[in-house]
Amino acid sequence: MPYCRPAESVAALPLAEHAVLWCMRLWVDQVRLGGHPGARIAQVFEDLGVEGGGRRLEACLALWHRGAGRLPRVHCLGDRVVGEEEALLLDAIALQQRQGTAEAVALLSCIMPHLMALQALPALAGIAQALEARGLWLARRPAVQQPPWLRCFPAMPGPGSLHPANGH
Repeated sequence: MPYCRPAESVAALPLAEHAVLWCMRLWVDQVRLGGHPGARIAQVFEDLGVEGGGRRLEACLALWHRGAGRLPRVHCLGDRVVGEEEALLLDAIALQQRQGTAEAVALLSCIMPHLMALQALPALAGIAQALEARGLWLARRPAVQQPPWLRCFPAMPGPGSLHPANGH
């Protein structure tokens, strides 16, 4: 199922989102070519004052690569539009920053098996926490509060609201 969001301009992204997006694109590009982007990604996060952010992003992307069985689908480094899976990762980080763990896992489960999404969660939480510690919040639009894909799920029953069919 595609993760549908209105087209976003890279130029309109806040600094933290732009940096994560650029690092994601660089990582995919370099891994595809057999390169090692770690030092450049670490430098971007260091310039932002986000300790360990690069290492955590790389761990998350590596789990994505393994979990989905393919590299994340990203646009070229200079492309001016945010891609579908790029938006998915940015939204998942933003959800994690807002304690939306279940929603973040559901988003990751759109592109990888659920168990791998759960394994990727600590790396995703690490990125979110590292950015948050520096005061950098991913200010994603309304999709963070109510992504379109979430509307198709039935409401979850509240605790204590389920009763056995036989009344016991």
